[in-house]
Amino acid sequence: MLRLRLTTAEKQHLDTIAKEAGFTVSDFIRKVVLHVKPKRSVPNPDREVLLMLLADLHKIGSNLNQIARVLNTEHKSGTPPIGGTPAGLTPLMTDLDGLVRYLHSKLTNSGH
Repeated sequence: MLRLRLTTAEKQHLDTIAKEAGFTVSDFIRKVVLHVKPKRSVPNPDREVLLMLLADLHKIGSNLNQIARVLNTEHKSGTPPIGGTPAGLTPLMTDLDGLVRYLHSKLTNSGH
């Protein structure tokens, strides 16, 4: 650990330039002083939103899989379906898969 004394103005300036560069202060100092590529960067707000959407889509997909499993079990056992047919979920699963692929491509191409 390294301790560094800065004035309030210097600290604010360091915080600002590190944030503008997309890094934490520690990673920014490593990059500038040691010429080491930082292990991570601070996600920009757009990326954070995409990550939250992707997490929500995965949760929705998990719920749809559970519903499909119940419907398939009911169908195989001859029990009348509660709220639809397994085939009725196919378009939803296809749409969900498309959204997940789209978000993955945006995250991959965002440069972070």
